[in-house]
Amino acid sequence: MRPQAILPAVQDCSDAGVRYFARDGCVDHTDSVVGVYVGGSLIGTFTGEQHVERDLLIAVVCREPRVRLNRVAEAFGVDAKTIYRIRRKHERGGMQAIARGHRHGRPQRQTPQLEERLFALFDAGATISKAREQIGRQASRSVVARTRKKWAELRQSQKDDEALVSTTAALPHGVDGTQAPQAEAEPVSSRGGTQLDDGDDDAEAASDELEVEEAQGPQVELEVEEACAIGAQGRRRVQHLGAWIMLAMLNALGLYALTEQLRTKAESKARSAGKEFVGRVTLRAALDSVAMALSIGKRCVEGVRWLATPSGPTLLRRERVMSASWVRRVLARFASADDTALELHWSQATSLVGSATEGDERAVFYIDNHVRPYTGKHTTRKAWRMQDKRARPGISDYYVHDEEGRPLARIDDPSNGSLTDWLHPMARLLRDALGSDVKVLMAFDRAGAFPEHMADLRDDRLELVTYERAPYQLLPASAFKGERWLTVGRKRIRLVEAARKNLGKGRGRVRRIHVQTESGAQLSVLAVSDAPAERLVTILIRRWPRQENQFKHENERWGTNQLDGRRVEDYPPDEIIPNPARRRLDRELRIAHAAEGEALRRLAALDDDDPKRATYDDDLLHARELQRELKALRPQVPTHAPVKETELAGKLKRHPGDYKRVIDTLRVALANVESDLAAWLAPDLPKPAEAKKTLAKLFEAPGQVRPNGHTISVTLEPAGTDAELVAIDSLLSRLNQLDLRLPGDPSGRALRFKLGNK
Repeated sequence: MRPQAILPAVQDCSDAGVRYFARDGCVDHTDSVVGVYVGGSLIGTFTGEQHVERDLLIAVVCREPRVRLNRVAEAFGVDAKTIYRIRRKHERGGMQAIARGHRHGRPQRQTPQLEERLFALFDAGATISKAREQIGRQASRSVVARTRKKWAELRQSQKDDEALVSTTAALPHGVDGTQAPQAEAEPVSSRGGTQLDDGDDDAEAASDELEVEEAQGPQVELEVEEACAIGAQGRRRVQHLGAWIMLAMLNALGLYALTEQLRTKAESKARSAGKEFVGRVTLRAALDSVAMALSIGKRCVEGVRWLATPSGPTLLRRERVMSASWVRRVLARFASADDTALELHWSQATSLVGSATEGDERAVFYIDNHVRPYTGKHTTRKAWRMQDKRARPGISDYYVHDEEGRPLARIDDPSNGSLTDWLHPMARLLRDALGSDVKVLMAFDRAGAFPEHMADLRDDRLELVTYERAPYQLLPASAFKGERWLTVGRKRIRLVEAARKNLGKGRGRVRRIHVQTESGAQLSVLAVSDAPAERLVTILIRRWPRQENQFKHENERWGTNQLDGRRVEDYPPDEIIPNPARRRLDRELRIAHAAEGEALRRLAALDDDDPKRATYDDDLLHARELQRELKALRPQVPTHAPVKETELAGKLKRHPGDYKRVIDTLRVALANVESDLAAWLAPDLPKPAEAKKTLAKLFEAPGQVRPNGHTISVTLEPAGTDAELVAIDSLLSRLNQLDLRLPGDPSGRALRFKLGNK
């Protein structure tokens, strides 16, 4: 029997071939037969070729929760991936699954009938890709590639046999009765060239098997210890480790729980229809990748490429780093389920609305729309973009922000409707989320200040505040005398509430508040609310620095204007759109009017006997004749028409919004988390306005991971000045009090952050 485990203060007399995986457990490699001891007792043996016996013993040893997996791997002389594979197999099927031995690759789905069909396709000149398309889901690309290789070998053998027979019959025999040397037959291929090299087929098969494995995803979450052992061959320094803060905060926010709830519901529907759906671990890994890519400032899904570092498996807690195309496919499949993307977005918005207005009698929301320009090759609807002072191809996005400027929700409208089309639906959704006990006050700009819409909101018991559209009555300066000054930010204003505004056509009246700035300029504010006038004016004036600046930050930091999904679909043929022929006719009419005016101007400046008058007279007659022709055509060309009746039939496209909506749900959640962390960090910084810049450096920070029995210690090394590091240290201490946990962590251990470069 082998000696007991070494005790403290006792001289080490053990053999060099004995490797310990615990205080009372070791593996003896001194002989050809390897022995495994626990507590001084032999529990089993195996040789170098007995992999099944070795795996059974590893599974027995790993059942002890206090055993460290990396030490087990070192003791048995295997890598961390082998330990992970054995644990997965044991969790799926127990010891019986391990005893059945190794089964490499996917189960074979090739049948004689399928092979015969593939042979016929290859004989007809089909490539591997074409043959795969013909058979559909009957076999994977790797099976088709292996069959293609078998077919090529068989046809080559037949060619050799035929060449040998023909050569034997045609060539003369030698004097000694031997045949003349046979010319080597040229290899053939169904592609019309030389035969594919074996390595090409093997590479295609391996690539396909990898794609299938990634599409299915692992069924068991990796422990952090396993991920640390796999990532960069056990190195503890992990790049971009600061992004774990964002993952843990998103988990605490409830985003992952909500996503899993919707995924489970969609998966049950897919299974009832006999289809597969995205797995739990697969979706979690895809969300992690996008969240971390956005957190380190990459603004879109393509930023997943920056996570492909030697320590990427540790960061993502997977055996391999996912590609951007893999992440896009997973999220697109999740978003393709019926109403899943929209339900995810509004469920999160409802949660954020409730947390932002908890305990308030009146909930204030900013509503606005922005045009997201499109510069691609497809023909899409146009919309007026105020920043460019012209109409541009694009999609109108309608945003909801809370009173502090944090984003809550986004709705896209490919038809580019006006803001008034969405005020009422958004207001109802907000009120349903808050309940009837909380008053909903919406603040928006002049784009929504139309009498009929304000009357509808008032009749639905919703509150609003907006600017009155010009022209409106200006009060004399004496009307503001005696009124006290109100300070909003850096602005000092006076206000007076005079006569109420009549909406006309029997719609009733609303409050009107006249505002005068220090320079003497006047504004007119309309409101439907019983809140004090000072409160209403303050809310409206703060909309610009809070919501508009947040628009700019969301685009530059989180990439909200990214197209994300590049797929397009035909615009509904019965949808009514502005008629491009009418728009072109009106433009030509305006040009004709301008030509007429220019000719009249020129004639007015010439003398009666000037020889140039004849030229300008001709121009004038031509312009007026063109106007008569164009005006005669106008009644026959409607201003609006269905798509199918315009020249854009079959050309007009739109982008489906489900995939981008999933990405924007992450962006909204990340922006809210960033705002909360910035509010905690700013008071400790010498320049509080730079809190979000400091957070960006923290999320990109490398660090080290040290898991133990109860917690996971994360040591971060961000760049920063001494004052910034002190503030970051205080922030990490506050985060430790929240007991944050990584999403999908099987052990559910709390994260403990600390600063490594104090």
